[in-house]
Amino acid sequence: MLLLGTCASLIILGACSGGDKPPVPEISVEAASLNLSGADAKALERHFQITTRRGSEADTLSVLESFDLSDVKEGRMIEGSTVTYTDWRAQDGDSEITAETVTLRGVYETEDGPSFDAIEMSDIRLIEYLDYHENADSNADRDIITEGTIETLVLVGPSPELAANIVAALQGEDTVDTPDPMTALDTNLDFRGLRLEGLKATVSEDGPSGTISLGQLVFGQDAEDETLDMIIDTVAFDTTPSDDAPQSIKLRMDGLTALGVRVDSSSGIGTGGALGALSFLSPGAEPPYREVDFGKMTLEMAAFDLDVEGFEAKSETDGDRLTLQSVFSPMELRIKDATGTPLAPFMDVMRNNGLAEITMKGSQTSVFDRKADRVSVTDSKFEIDGGLRMDCNYALDGLQAAADALEASGVTPPTNTNFETEADIDAFLTQMSAYQAAVSEANGNIEIAGLDCSLQDVPDNSLVTRTYAVASEVTGRPVAVLKGSAKTMIALSSLTAQSNFQRDLMDTLGSGLIEFLDEPGQTMRILIEPETPVAITTLTGPDASLEPLGLSVDVQK
Repeated sequence: MLLLGTCASLIILGACSGGDKPPVPEISVEAASLNLSGADAKALERHFQITTRRGSEADTLSVLESFDLSDVKEGRMIEGSTVTYTDWRAQDGDSEITAETVTLRGVYETEDGPSFDAIEMSDIRLIEYLDYHENADSNADRDIITEGTIETLVLVGPSPELAANIVAALQGEDTVDTPDPMTALDTNLDFRGLRLEGLKATVSEDGPSGTISLGQLVFGQDAEDETLDMIIDTVAFDTTPSDDAPQSIKLRMDGLTALGVRVDSSSGIGTGGALGALSFLSPGAEPPYREVDFGKMTLEMAAFDLDVEGFEAKSETDGDRLTLQSVFSPMELRIKDATGTPLAPFMDVMRNNGLAEITMKGSQTSVFDRKADRVSVTDSKFEIDGGLRMDCNYALDGLQAAADALEASGVTPPTNTNFETEADIDAFLTQMSAYQAAVSEANGNIEIAGLDCSLQDVPDNSLVTRTYAVASEVTGRPVAVLKGSAKTMIALSSLTAQSNFQRDLMDTLGSGLIEFLDEPGQTMRILIEPETPVAITTLTGPDASLEPLGLSVDVQK
């Protein structure tokens, strides 16, 4: 312990720092746009194609009776299996729904109840009244607390459960469940396609009040390949200050396009250990998406404003190689003058110490080589406010072999979490133990091939310096004292190590971090250069050694 304390003191005082070294090049985080453009609704048209279902008027009336719609005859027209209502109106309790037209296409019976191929609605109006009185003659004098309008709503391929919910909602009744566009493909509220256009809503309550508008939402799911597509276009959201919510919020978003997003549970290989954390990276896995394009967004709040330039990501497959690219365009957070609020002192400290405007940006390229069973992450770059930059590259082998080994074991995680008896709990723990053992065995296939990461505190714009200045003003302690405290904690962190490997790893990384924090404008480079890839399972246990990794940490200006 005395030796450790002496060594820590020497490190803190700078006695262990290296000699003069040549300057390191500045890390560049600039990344070219992927040139993606938001798709229009035509890209999702296949999710809305249906085949006209044959049916007689008698069959259709039978289905309507199952829906409890047989008595709703006003404005109704039946043509084969299609039912159209004009001037639809329903009221229940304190709510009301109206629509110019409601069309149910392809109504039919299933073993699970009645359903339809599609529902189309136009000029929808939803109203919630305050202090509804059952004996009142008219709604004209009642206060409206929520009002929403939708120009067009189309939903295709609902499950019988969802169809029943929709019909109940149309009649002003409480639904059993609330449909969610992001519902998993295998749930009972499944559907194939949803298109919503021209939504506007106003909330006028005593508490939070405001308006929301949405130009377009198009959503489609493919049951066969278990992917989804989505387009969101032009979103605006505003809240009005009130006694309960004194701060206003204003949101504007150009839109989001997400195509070919994989949602199947089989793309992962369970949970547990490194394998569970990295399973989605398996070279044999299907691409997690085809492309994602998030447009510009602005958010205005009392404490800050946020501007997001956008985010792009795409995947490309070439034989056995899958490449994922992503570009995170600059995001800017602007700290406001919060005078008169509890946040004012802290916000002023940030504003006065070079953190009035904080930007972030980054990019990454990942290559999945199925033939070599290797995952390589290259040019993983990130920047905070032009003052701290990171550039990281690494490679892992054997993830697919690990996935195959786990599958071959036949062991799966427990699924029953309904613990009614002690036997249920015992069965769960037994299955979980077996699964964790199988995962641990499979982890033996995963190897670290190499790593090269650099963290640069940019000279003349040091984020480390600005952070220390903020901390000093908030705590009232000198920067030198804060630095000493931070470096002491890092130096003594290895005392918590539970193995020689952990201690050596923490000492090596800690020494570099202490030197990195000692003065502004430095770059810390972490290298792992093993002679041959190192299995991660060899890095655990009492005999684990840091030496096979070829780990080195270098800090210089």
